[in-house]
Amino acid sequence: MSRHDRQHPSSDDLSGIDRFSSVDDIERFEDSYRAVSKAAVVAVALSILGLFGVWLKSLLVMALIGLFFSLVARRNIIRYPAELTGKGLARVGIFLSCLGFFGGLSWHVYDYMTEVPEGFMRVGFFQLQPDPRKSRDPIPSFAIDLNGVEIFTKGYVHPGVSTFGDVKSFVLVPDMKTCCFGGQPKLTDMIEVTLEDPLRVQYSIKKRKLWGKFTLTEMNHTAVGLIKGGKQLAGGYYKLHAVGVK
Repeated sequence: MSRHDRQHPSSDDLSGIDRFSSVDDIERFEDSYRAVSKAAVVAVALSILGLFGVWLKSLLVMALIGLFFSLVARRNIIRYPAELTGKGLARVGIFLSCLGFFGGLSWHVYDYMTEVPEGFMRVGFFQLQPDPRKSRDPIPSFAIDLNGVEIFTKGYVHPGVSTFGDVKSFVLVPDMKTCCFGGQPKLTDMIEVTLEDPLRVQYSIKKRKLWGKFTLTEMNHTAVGLIKGGKQLAGGYYKLHAVGVK
């Protein structure tokens, strides 16, 4: 091949270059007139929030909503290809949503199945509530049978000790409402906890896991901490001498 031939491409080569250039130009032109799917953008944002469901179970709902928006975005983009773009965002949303939901759900199931130490019985606050059909009984027979039993339970530290720093004794309550606003809980919504040395905790809105010996109180004392107005927090029916806390 001569130098002249090498320097000057053939007409066929030029037509091919022109053809590819025109296709690229057309695609860029079309993209400039297509809108990014809002559903795809929302889906990615929700799916990212859903990834934090590994730590906070309520955020697993965000992953499910993100998956819904991702599928809606994908359907709309396929249905209106000349008007919408964002197929890649929709794919990312589907992937992250599935990762967040199924990964987070698997972790929480595993954590639930393995969180109770050997030799301890899982007990929830709902099991310590009186039977509404037996109004004369202040506590259920189940709670009476638990007296002296090694149990595992979960709850929140009552804010009556929020200014005390590291504490050994506190009141455990079942929900964030009582935990954060510091009112007087129902007598069956409190467990007076005493930690075995050297265990200590500080007040926070973190849900605590505790295990130890469950006993019934004699109802002739007040519990640790204060409620709003500086009044002493009235004691409940239940006590826990905890040998472990998370």
